[in-house]
Amino acid sequence: MAGRLATRRESWTFLADQIAPLMDRDLTTTLLHMDDLRKQWDIPTEVFVHQHMPSQGATFDQHKPRYVDLTSPVSLMLRGWIDPGAAHIAFVEALPARGQVLGLTQDGEPTVAEYLVGLQWPKNLGGMA
Repeated sequence: MAGRLATRRESWTFLADQIAPLMDRDLTTTLLHMDDLRKQWDIPTEVFVHQHMPSQGATFDQHKPRYVDLTSPVSLMLRGWIDPGAAHIAFVEALPARGQVLGLTQDGEPTVAEYLVGLQWPKNLGGMA
């Protein structure tokens, strides 16, 4: 973060085998496991979870990132966010976080703006690489 501008999101990648056992049938145990993981690695409570599947070709991407609140029982009960076939699980901070809103709508609702910037330049400038 640079003030209110998110230029890059921090991420933490684990072997899926390290994360899957933290999910217990008892939700309280799961919450405690996730709290321990968060504290150990300084992971924020709100993250996007990316599942990295074993390679099946250069363009294989079966799973989109999922928003997960690591302190929410409801969020953690949605077990689909960890695929048993995943090789790695990456936690990526969800920015801007709830408390980092850009402004308010006309109705007074908190809002943020996300911009995607594309840059293009010539590959060959008069023989220069």
